[in-house]
Amino acid sequence: MYTAGSAYLSFDDDKLGSLEKGKLADLAVLSDNPLTVSDDRFRRISSVLTLQAGRIVYQAPGLHAGDS
Repeated sequence: MYTAGSAYLSFDDDKLGSLEKGKLADLAVLSDNPLTVSDDRFRRISSVLTLQAGRIVYQAPGLHAGDS
């Protein structure tokens, strides 16, 4: 709610604030769920996909992510 509210207050809610088609996004897709893995496995979590301003800035080798 904070992200959506901030976008609304800055009049950017048409392009920011929520994950929707056509909006920009900053996010990281992780290799595992940090809330459920063991402590040992937690240390090995990595990003497999990173988006900044809606564009892919990192993609793990072998991962095929489209621009849809």
